[in-house]
Amino acid sequence: MGLKIKIILVYFDARTTPEGKERNLEIKNKIKRILKSVEEDALVVLGDFNAHIGLLGAKTIDRTGRMIVKRPNEYNLTMLNLDDRCEGTTIWEAREQKSTVDFVLVSQKMYSRFIEKEIDEKREKIDISDHNLITVKFKMKKTNRKNK
Repeated sequence: MGLKIKIILVYFDARTTPEGKERNLEIKNKIKRILKSVEEDALVVLGDFNAHIGLLGAKTIDRTGRMIVKRPNEYNLTMLNLDDRCEGTTIWEAREQKSTVDFVLVSQKMYSRFIEKEIDEKREKIDISDHNLITVKFKMKKTNRKNK
């Protein structure tokens, strides 16, 4: 369709031990290197950040959450969880606890194609995890190429 999309899927360690913190620092540094090299690309960064941003759910912002809120501005990314076209907030649910720890961030090229994001809080589509299914829809159009 004439668009190269780079997708970065992340999983940050939930442990607050020195090992967990070291692992997360390594992941953050790798993501930063990638983000610096893909300014013009259509980019999607998504996954289980195991972080709280203080803007969704009842949890207060934490260390990784501060990074997630800060980084989008540095790299011109938009967090879809905060967009009006996002239906639902609860991502993780277990032992009568609820939280928002999974996020989707996109470049401006992808944000201009963004239609909607849905979090299946009622688990009507899939119910095999303690994380709720996230569906993101983008408008894509075909290009006319002679040598397709």
